[in-house]
Amino acid sequence: RVVGHLENRNYSMPFRSWVEFAEEEKAYELKLLESEVIVERCRRRWLKNTLARAHAAWCFMVAERQRLRTLIKKAVGRMKSGLIGRGFRAWVRNADAWRGAGA
Repeated sequence: RVVGHLENRNYSMPFRSWVEFAEEEKAYELKLLESEVIVERCRRRWLKNTLARAHAAWCFMVAERQRLRTLIKKAVGRMKSGLIGRGFRAWVRNADAWRGAGA
């Protein structure tokens, strides 16, 4: 019985050390996995921030183009109104002169 116990002890010590090693390896792999998850979260956050900045810049550019387009339309409209107004006033003067000459 004592010899069997000593024999088992000789076999169980290497097994216990292997079990400890396996547990340590598992803990290390879990830490590594946690690190990878954290890095992936940071990468995604950075990518989202980059996309958000690009989108904001695009929105600003679109708004600026719309503002400039409206400004140009107003300016062209005023120029047209001025020309039409001058033309209409000239026509009225000519019509009055023609009526005055014919009367």
